[in-house]
Amino acid sequence: MTTKSMVNIAFGFFLFFGTAEFVMAEEGESEHNVVLGGAGGIFSPFDGKAGFSGLGQLMRQVSPKIRLGGEFEFRDYKAEVFKVNNVDTQSFILRGIGLFFLRPEGVSPYIGAGLGLSVNSFDENQVEKKRPSFKVKTDLGVGFGVLALAGVEVPVGDRLAFFAEGRVSADFQVTKTDKSGGDDTDIENIGGITGLGGIRLRF
Repeated sequence: MTTKSMVNIAFGFFLFFGTAEFVMAEEGESEHNVVLGGAGGIFSPFDGKAGFSGLGQLMRQVSPKIRLGGEFEFRDYKAEVFKVNNVDTQSFILRGIGLFFLRPEGVSPYIGAGLGLSVNSFDENQVEKKRPSFKVKTDLGVGFGVLALAGVEVPVGDRLAFFAEGRVSADFQVTKTDKSGGDDTDIENIGGITGLGGIRLRF
């Protein structure tokens, strides 16, 4: 399966999740309980070089202080893969996320956590060039990850808010390799630290 196909599948799940959230919101009793957000920033892996991170969020306000939903994140960075430094890597992550706001109104700090699935595309030629005896069977890795976050949201009117956020994640990639003439599976942590800024709209 190609990288493009995997990205389309992940994006399709995100759209399906978003449609379901909107249907649920229409059935709810409160107003403006659906939150649509977008953000961009920097992702710095624990091992590698920093790059770009961008995401879209779709969440529902389930109580004055609690918000639940999902997000789709894209990362473009350089990671240590198979003990080779600074390999060009892109990650496509579909994640469930929850936020807890310390204040129900006004400027509010918040904390949160997330759990997601990812498709990671990396340059296998860079790996095999540095390690000629090491054969990578695919340029794609699939994985899962967890994150913790903290941020602050600043409302501007009833429906618009700006936010800034810091995140720490552990993202585990699973890939197939060829070692000593036989198939093997490698698991690596390509997580790191993310700094984001963006806007959110309430509907």
